[in-house]
Amino acid sequence: MRCLRFRPVFWGAAIALALSLPAAADMPAPVFQTVRAPARNYSDANAPRRGSFLVASRQSIGPFFFQTVVLLLGADPEGAVGLVINRPTALPVSALFPNMAEVQQRTDPAYFGGPVEPNRVMVLIESDAAPTDSLEVIDKVFASRSLESLQNMVKANGSALRFRAYVGYAGWGPGQLEAEIALGNWHVDSGDAKAIFDMPTDEVWPKFIQRNTGVQARR
Repeated sequence: MRCLRFRPVFWGAAIALALSLPAAADMPAPVFQTVRAPARNYSDANAPRRGSFLVASRQSIGPFFFQTVVLLLGADPEGAVGLVINRPTALPVSALFPNMAEVQQRTDPAYFGGPVEPNRVMVLIESDAAPTDSLEVIDKVFASRSLESLQNMVKANGSALRFRAYVGYAGWGPGQLEAEIALGNWHVDSGDAKAIFDMPTDEVWPKFIQRNTGVQARR
């Protein structure tokens, strides 16, 4: 991935940009133009697709993807988009949405979703019904950029609503992810809502790397 060549200092830049995000009303409209349904079906059961986890191999030592697990929001021959699910930041979600009164009591962190467009926020929402302006990624887990949709869901469900907010995202050009997988940089696994919403983040990568290699991870 090209972004592996960025300098590690970018991590700090991503958080600084997150702190200066515009108010909710000024955020861009919810869109997923870069996430399209696959143009063709992949014959390989282990091919990356929407809802897959990418598990960084032990040889992946880039500053952004070391010991990460990425949820793919979409993957096809024209490219792929995903969110790193196990990189919490020191920034609370309340700071991302200063004009959203419904989340000001929440203390859970925002997450580093990836190095692309670090001034943008995406959310993953767990819900039995599809929120408006959302994309179902895995069963009952929806991705959205719509702050209005998030606000409506919080109003309707209160503190019972489970969601995660991500600053930035990961992106690959045509054939790029497939090449990285062929080189052994990633293992492809099925997405798991529990890993997103329930597991301690420092246990996510060790669990999935062990499942894919049979060797217990050492941190």
